[in-house]
Amino acid sequence: MNHTIGTQLRLARQARHLSLEQVSKETHIKPHYLEALEADDFERLPSLFQARGFVRVYSAFLGLDG
Repeated sequence: MNHTIGTQLRLARQARHLSLEQVSKETHIKPHYLEALEADDFERLPSLFQARGFVRVYSAFLGLDG
C-alpha cells in the first residue's frame, strides 16, 4: 500500500514512540510545522522550499529515505 509522505512520517514517528515535541527538540522544527507535514498540509508551511527541507530533516531523523 502506498502512503503519503505525511502518513509515512507519522507512522515512523509512532513506531519509535516519539511525540511531536520530542521530534521538535531534536530537529528544531516547530511542532505545528511537524503536524502540517504529517497531515500533508503543505500550505500551512512557510514555503515549498522550506517544506522540502523540513521533510529531509524529519525523514533523516526517523531513519527514512528522504
